[in-house]
Order: sequence, then structure tokens, then C-alpha cells
Amino acid sequence: MSMKAKFKIVLINVILVAALLCLIEGLLSYSVIGHAFFTQRIAERQHTEYDEELGWINLPNIFIEDMYSREDYFTTNSQRYRNAKDFSREVPANKVRVICSGDSFTLGFGVDDDNTWCQQLAAMNERLETVNMGQGGYGVDQAYLWYRRDEPKLDHDVVLFAFISDDFPRMESDTFMGYGKPYLTVRDGELVQENFPVSRRSYDASWLTVNLHMLQELRTISLLNETVGELLPSKDNGYVTKDHRHTDKVVAKIFESMQQIAKDNQRQLILVYLPTLGDYKGTVPLRWRQLVQAEADQHGYMFIDVAEDMQTLPLQTVEKMFRGGGHYSDEGNRYVAEVLYNKLLELPGVAKELGQ
Repeated sequence: MSMKAKFKIVLINVILVAALLCLIEGLLSYSVIGHAFFTQRIAERQHTEYDEELGWINLPNIFIEDMYSREDYFTTNSQRYRNAKDFSREVPANKVRVICSGDSFTLGFGVDDDNTWCQQLAAMNERLETVNMGQGGYGVDQAYLWYRRDEPKLDHDVVLFAFISDDFPRMESDTFMGYGKPYLTVRDGELVQENFPVSRRSYDASWLTVNLHMLQELRTISLLNETVGELLPSKDNGYVTKDHRHTDKVVAKIFESMQQIAKDNQRQLILVYLPTLGDYKGTVPLRWRQLVQAEADQHGYMFIDVAEDMQTLPLQTVEKMFRGGGHYSDEGNRYVAEVLYNKLLELPGVAKELGQ
């Protein structure tokens, strides 16, 4: 047999093996997606409803006994916060009321009510009363809009405005995982919500929304999207940008608004950067932490960078602070609460009220 013939045989075998591997990979991808298509559910969908301003918000008076796993119970009060009790308008005597505002890391995804960092913070001092205004999937924009809407209803002394790195890119689109969400811009020096009311189409068809989003992850669908356009539309109203400078301006205006609200009501605003495991390992971009630090330095905002504290710990210790899905474990929530409590004690007025 000639060398040319041998080369052809080898080439054909290589092509066949490659094709077989692609087929196997494709079948596995479709089987995984197919299984998820009929079983996948977003946890937040169990305790939220559509909101025309925020996209989605907690249902009131919910109790789910096994929310995330056995005994990881989930409760909301009549005010839609993840708390077992309702709060009076006025701060009770001898109490320091703290609002915890943020995303799923503040909500306490994966742990029960008592093990969120917000509730563990309250457990550190009997004079602390904490209000959990965290919500899964929220960007900085949604957390701000919810706080701005509810803060007049609830007197408080401190607001911990918390976020992770992912909360900033979430501001660059009017959808999250296919669900409609608000989109903010700065116009004539003021924050403006471009898409009010938020489209409810995707929320009403939540099962379809989640699974169409998953289908878009398939390579064949991605290729079709590239060649024939948007096969599966990903946006509700078309407000989207990838310009981080736009997000920077909106973030700066949000912080300015939060600080003004705090000053007008003699409250303390504290910006809080919550670390993910990616922050610890250095796989998360630094630009958003640097943005917050720059804004804090320029305008005198109090800023607690929990990621900076966590980076002083050994890897083995830090890994125990995170669950498999990337959210905090009980230990992780406890660590965040301890860091925040110690920082609160550095505020003379708060320390005095807490009896320290």
C-alpha cells in the first residue's frame, strides 16, 4: 500500500473519530438540557411575583419548610422581607435598626432564615434589629429601586447596601435569565427608568422563559442565532448596553441618591462588597470593586470590602464558607456578619447605641 493511501486511511479515521466525539458531545448536551427542560425551576420563582417596577419581588407571608434542602426554611413577613416578624414604622426603643439591601447573597440563598448574614448580624447583639431586603437575581439597580420605594415606610439607623461583582453587569440589560427587569439611565442629571412598567410576559410564562434561556446555551442554537438572527429573543423591550461607562454613571448616581437619602434622614449609608469564591481566587474582574472604592474615596462614602478581609484567610477555611452553587454556607454567612459587626462598632454613634 502506498504512503498516499495510508495517509488517506489515517485522515478518514481521524475525521470519523472527531465526528463521533462531536456527536457524543452533542447528544450529552441535548440530554442534559432536555432533562433540565422538563425539571428545571428557579428557586426564586417559588416565593416571588411580578412587580412592574422591579421585575419580581417576594410574596408576602410565605413559609416554605424545605426551600433549598431539608430544613432550610424560608419565611417572608407581610412587608415582603425575609423576616419572621413585621416591623413597626418607628425603631423600637433601645434598638438599632439596620436594613440589609442586596441580591441573593443578602437574601441568604441556600440557607435557612436564621443563617443569613443579615439575621446572624442581629444575633450578635440583642439591640440590633435587622431587615432583610435581599432578593435573588437583583442587580444594583433593582436593590436601589426597592430600597428607595420602601425606605419612607420604615425608620432605620443604618443601611448596608451590599453587592457582588455580578450585580453591576446585570444593570446593562433589561432582562436577567430571560426575565424582564428595570433599566436605568441618567438623563439631565437624574436617574430615569426607561422601561416602566417592566414587561411581565416573561414572568407569566416563567417555565418557558427559563428553558428557552437554557436552549440558547446549545451550540447549534447559538450557530443558528449567528446565521439567521435572533432565533430565540433574549430581550423584552430592547434596552441593553455593553458600555461599562454607562453603568459607571448610573452606579455613581445611585450612590449619590442613597447618600442624600441617608443625610436627609440622619442615617448611615455603608456600601458593602460581598466576596465570591472567584474574588478570593482572583478570577473575578477587579474593575467593579475599584469603581466602588473610587466613588467612596471621592465622595466620602463608608465602604466595607469584605473580599479584602477574606483574602487574608487560608484557602481551606474559605472553601468551607461556600456552598456547591457558589453562595455562602452557614459558615460564610457567619463570617460576613462578624466582619460587618466589627465595622459597625467603629461607628461612634452606633457603638454607643449597641452598648459597646
